[in-house]
Amino acid sequence: MIQQAKNAVQNKYRQTQSKLTNVYEKIVSKGSRLIRYANQKYTEKKQQFTDFVSYVSRRTKQIRINISRELCNITERAVDKKIVSNENGKLQVTSPLKNAMDAFKEATKEGELDYTIDLAIGAEKDKDGNYHIKQNYWQSNKFVGYNDLYDGVFKAAGVVNGSAPDIYKEEFMMNGETYIIWAWKGDYINLGAGAEIGIYKKGIGNHYFTATGLSQKMQLSLKDTKNNNTIFDYNPTERQWWVNGFNPNHQGVQAKELESITVIQFSDSKEDQDLFKALAKTMEGKKEWNIDEEKKTATLTW
Repeated sequence: MIQQAKNAVQNKYRQTQSKLTNVYEKIVSKGSRLIRYANQKYTEKKQQFTDFVSYVSRRTKQIRINISRELCNITERAVDKKIVSNENGKLQVTSPLKNAMDAFKEATKEGELDYTIDLAIGAEKDKDGNYHIKQNYWQSNKFVGYNDLYDGVFKAAGVVNGSAPDIYKEEFMMNGETYIIWAWKGDYINLGAGAEIGIYKKGIGNHYFTATGLSQKMQLSLKDTKNNNTIFDYNPTERQWWVNGFNPNHQGVQAKELESITVIQFSDSKEDQDLFKALAKTMEGKKEWNIDEEKKTATLTW
């Protein structure tokens, strides 16, 4: 009887052990399938994102080519130059585009387009008659951002206007992410001599997002080196992610004759000091930059 009871217990133990083993194997099997499924889905999503970025890059390049081609065609038709005699009997070169642009510039200088310009791009005049685009207009939308395609259009417009702009940009890293300082100067058609500088964050493909969260105290001045004149000196009290200025009374300037100076003042907050250190690490030693560790300022002169 004792042996029978002992055998019964052993059999029960083996049965229980077998059931537990089966349950364990089922759990491991389902877990393995779940892990394989998750890895497969991750791989698919990663490939979809890679394909999307590739598509955006290809489309951006194609759009840039198409816009450049169309702008060339438009320019060729618009700049149908003719030599005519003015009211004083002197010969001068004219074209439909030049006549329209001259009228556009004159209306801007006289203040006739102030409301339209404010409505279109959010630019308001200061007490000295210089335009400055607001910090919270449509350009501040994160996804509007900036990329080389925009610069292509900007350059084409400058060529049509007879004054190609200068563009400066420099990437830097902060907390494992890529940011860029992007700056411009030149003749902004009807807005006249102008300059801008903005901070952007690396987005999708070659597109950069607007980095409004990195706004700092900035001062921007623009000088005409040919005549040694200060075109404007702008020192807003509001923090800027994109400081800018345009003087409609200075028309027809060449970008190479302009000197743009931007002073970025960083506060004592940890976030601003992180930005200062990241910017200083990249810009230190570059001829366009002056980094002042004591005053916590970064100055771009170009």
